[in-house]
Amino acid sequence: MIGYMIEQELGNLLPFEVPFATVLTMVEVDPDDPGFQNPTKFVGPVYEKAEADRLAAEKGWVFKADGTKWRRVVPSPLPQRIFEIRPIRWLLDQGTVVICAGAAAFRPCMRKAPTASWSASKR
Repeated sequence: MIGYMIEQELGNLLPFEVPFATVLTMVEVDPDDPGFQNPTKFVGPVYEKAEADRLAAEKGWVFKADGTKWRRVVPSPLPQRIFEIRPIRWLLDQGTVVICAGAAAFRPCMRKAPTASWSASKR
């Protein structure tokens, strides 16, 4: 969604002749990345402690304090490779302004089974 919002704003600012495109990306990550051991990336809305506890028990989500409220956290491992790099480079070579990024909602690709306690089903 953020790529769409950036694209809309750029469309209002760039001259009509300047091409631009948004590319959703998937990344490869190391399943042994320490980010899986200690999720820290805040996602989603804020909750009261009781609601966060209920959702954690119900869905297996991890929550951490964000000020006086609680928010869900997910791992944020370092990307090792962007799978769409070839089309991104091609677009750049053609003079296109490229908006490319993933987000916490997108599942990273891992090449071997993670050794951490984190499970893809918790995402």
